[in-house]
Amino acid sequence: MRRRPARLAALLLVALLLTACVPGREAVTPRLVTPPPGGVRPTIIVLTSTAAPATTGLPGAPTPTLPPGATRAPTSPPNPSAPTRASTATNTLPRATKLTRDGCCALPRWLPDSAGIAFYGAAGQIDPRAGLWRVPQGGGTPQFLSPLYGTFSPDLGLVAYPDGGVTRLARLDGVVLATLPNGGRRAYLPATSDRVAWMAPANGVPVVSTSLDPPFQITIMQLDTGAISTPPAIFIGETIQWFPDGRRILVNGRDSRAEHPGLWVLDTVSGAATLIVESPWLESPLISPDGQRIVYTATLQRDAAANGVWIVNADGGGRQRLALTGGYRWLPDSGALLHIPAPTDRPNDELWRYNLADGARTPLVGAGQPPFTIAQNEWEVAPDGKAIVYRSATDGAIWSLRFAP
Repeated sequence: MRRRPARLAALLLVALLLTACVPGREAVTPRLVTPPPGGVRPTIIVLTSTAAPATTGLPGAPTPTLPPGATRAPTSPPNPSAPTRASTATNTLPRATKLTRDGCCALPRWLPDSAGIAFYGAAGQIDPRAGLWRVPQGGGTPQFLSPLYGTFSPDLGLVAYPDGGVTRLARLDGVVLATLPNGGRRAYLPATSDRVAWMAPANGVPVVSTSLDPPFQITIMQLDTGAISTPPAIFIGETIQWFPDGRRILVNGRDSRAEHPGLWVLDTVSGAATLIVESPWLESPLISPDGQRIVYTATLQRDAAANGVWIVNADGGGRQRLALTGGYRWLPDSGALLHIPAPTDRPNDELWRYNLADGARTPLVGAGQPPFTIAQNEWEVAPDGKAIVYRSATDGAIWSLRFAP
């Protein structure tokens, strides 16, 4: 009779163990991974399952900031003295990392090796210094790179910044390589980093309409010799961008008589300008990394069927409409686009891959996986094609969102 309590205790223990091993029981929904201490403590969100969160937590531990719209789920790591880390099984799932504090900062862009992000920090956002900063893509203490800020070469090795009536071209350490006699206008640097272009007023050419920008010509300076050339083509427009070959320039605009609106390709060596797409109201043209194709958005077209996202070869051939809406960026292999679908009834953005060969659409980050919302189209794809960086529309901070291992 005295052994009965022991038997009952054993039976209760077995029952508890069997209950804990019920098939189908899932893990905690989000798992928070707190990185090592730094100047700005990043928050990493890893989606692991859809089960209800546990209520246990780590007493006395700092409470990490969740991305906008996320649900807090405290966890109890096995070793309270060490940060919680994601398991290998969850590393293939999307995870967001907060890189700066709320309201800081702007214009994020990847470093060439995908290991970090550069951004603009105003005076007082991080410390009294204003200029170009960098932070590791996994979070950490921001590092000050340069007080110089303007337009950068694709590899972030050179910066062109206005200085009174001229524009200086310099390295990030401040060594000036060239002075552009362009009235302090914006300068454009190609991937080759051996020349620079700017839009110079087309003197003597009448302004057709005050509702349009003044006519301009594109002027190019060779950095090794200082030689300056100005092809004869005259445009009315707002944007230009270099092709990767450092020879051609894409112009979104009209000719000098404000006619033939569309996308033009200027050969800076021969001086020839070719209209490859003729249509008004073309927006957001982006050249593929291999320079072979251009994606753009057509709006306010007379024929509603002509609205939408289109792609065209750099020579004007092969134009076709794509079955997607919203913002887009090229993946590094030029074979696919990442796109953020146009606003839906969901409170958060989504990230999809669009394969150009067959039109297949693949969801990479669904709504709430983890939740994110991009501010004013400020986002960029990592050079390794496995993550994006963006400025959050909710908290104004810079976040990285990794969707591939």
